[in-house]
Order: sequence, then C-alpha cells, then structure tokens
Amino acid sequence: DVLHNWNDEDCIKLLKNCHEALTEKGKVIVLSYAMVEEPEASNGAKFVCHMDLLMAMHGGAKQRTETQFKDLSMAAGFSKFQLHCRIFDAIGVMEFYK
Repeated sequence: DVLHNWNDEDCIKLLKNCHEALTEKGKVIVLSYAMVEEPEASNGAKFVCHMDLLMAMHGGAKQRTETQFKDLSMAAGFSKFQLHCRIFDAIGVMEFYK
C-alpha cells in the first residue's frame, strides 16, 4: 500500500503521473486499507481505524474511505472509480480508469 503513506496532495501528484503513463483505456489497480463510511464493529474495520491513528503520526499519512479514494482518483484525472471488494473487511481492491 503506497497511497496511505502520503497526504492528499502528494497522492494526487503520484496518481496524475500514473494517469499520464497509461494507455488510452488503461487502469490502475489499487489495493489499500479502506475505511468504512459508517462505523462498524468488524475486526477489519477496527484494524483499519487503528492503522489510521498510527498513520496520523506520520505527517499527513492516513487511511481513506471509498469516497476519499474516489475523490483522489477524480482529482488526478481518472474518469471512473470502482471498489470491487474488501479483503478481510479491511483491504479495498479498487480500479481507477483513464
């Protein structure tokens, strides 16, 4: 997971570089801890929240929700975002389409 190490501005910069490097119908596949939009008690959701607190101590690093990932992808120029599934209720499998 690379995106959780960076603040939003740096993530957008990184994703813009990915976007520019893609072919016309290319996509970026992202596996990242993905926070749930509404609080829930699953072990995966609790783990991601714990990771978010740890990442906050690292200068802007953080875990993001599905909506926040979508916002990052759109800000970087991608035309479509899709969260396909969550592994162990914690890791989102996402695609950002050019």
